[in-house]
Amino acid sequence: MIVTALTEMFGLTHPIVLGPMGGVSGGRLAAAVSNASGLGLVGGGYGDPAWLRTELSRVAEDTTRPWGVGLITWSIDRSVLELALSYRPAAFLLSFGDPRPYAAAIKSAGCRLICQVQDIDQALVAREAGADIIVAEGTEAGGHAGARATLPLVPAVADAVAPIPVVAAGGIADGRGLAASLMLGAQGVLMGTRFYASAEALGHERAKERIIGAKG
Repeated sequence: MIVTALTEMFGLTHPIVLGPMGGVSGGRLAAAVSNASGLGLVGGGYGDPAWLRTELSRVAEDTTRPWGVGLITWSIDRSVLELALSYRPAAFLLSFGDPRPYAAAIKSAGCRLICQVQDIDQALVAREAGADIIVAEGTEAGGHAGARATLPLVPAVADAVAPIPVVAAGGIADGRGLAASLMLGAQGVLMGTRFYASAEALGHERAKERIIGAKG
């Protein structure tokens, strides 16, 4: 068992967070990750209310362990935020946009605020917003990403926002990537693409087959 600030915050056995892939990380996958003692996040993407109701209801029914939801910050409004919070997630991840307008509502609901960033300036804004965890996402990430690679970005963010725990993301798919991330100063990892290939993921079967068959 690896003990880090991330595992202690949510009572996890494994310092692994499911990337909230929009339309792919549904309630079933998030519950499976949480039930395995990681932190499952439902990928709310651009905040479709009907989809969120279905998938948040599912994760709430399928696990009693901590879980969360992730949304793209610049695409949500107050009604979507309130909808997601009504399901009482333990964590709320915001990425791609200023988290400060939503931070107070998230934290006052008793929810941990996770901010995903792609550079140092964004990390400092996340710190100002009161983020409980900051995800440093390198350009190797399978979805939206920044311009700086994971290897140099993670320690730079960790140094800039200490003592806030940092989680590494981008190109991490196995235990070696987790071990490397911990050595860089991260308290855990966020993985998306590796979980896309899971049976519980909502992605297309052909996409899963291509991921499994990929060479690099």
